[in-house]
Amino acid sequence: MVAVLFLIGAKKERPEVVPWLLDVQTNPRKPLYDMASELPLVLYDCGFEEITFTYSHEVVQKLLYNFESIWNNHIMKGMLSRAFIGGIINDYQRQEDQKDGSEIKKNQPLLPQQCDYEPLLIYTKAPYQSLAVRTCCMSYEEKLNSLNSRKLALRSFHDERKIEASENPDAFNSQRREAALKGLAKARSKQ
Repeated sequence: MVAVLFLIGAKKERPEVVPWLLDVQTNPRKPLYDMASELPLVLYDCGFEEITFTYSHEVVQKLLYNFESIWNNHIMKGMLSRAFIGGIINDYQRQEDQKDGSEIKKNQPLLPQQCDYEPLLIYTKAPYQSLAVRTCCMSYEEKLNSLNSRKLALRSFHDERKIEASENPDAFNSQRREAALKGLAKARSKQ
């Protein structure tokens, strides 16, 4: 859902695509698209009726320590990224200032990103293809039928092996024994 909302926010899809995707009668199969990044998604609160949670001092202290450690790691990574951005901009401006007058300076400003969710979209070099015309994955019913056919095939395979074993137990056991010995010899030769 979030990936589709990001596509709508980036003006790649129209808002009408949401009810179209949710209508399983006319659209039983989901178009293939990349999932949204999990980074901005947060489970903020859960409500449980007739349940109250109690916290001990030690538990709260441990939670604070863990979350502060996570926060510190993210702050450090953010500060490093900001420092690299600043260094790149300074190097670029110094390079532009040192060019002699014979070269024409390109006064194109460096542009920051235009929206918050844009970095979360996955870009490819291929032109964008609307969700309405994309290849779709299997529907729920198609997946069930596929699983059932695999189960039936596997069951018939095992039934055939049981019949073989019951008709000629000595041959079946010797074949299994030979296969096991070959596998053991192969494993020993690798050592």
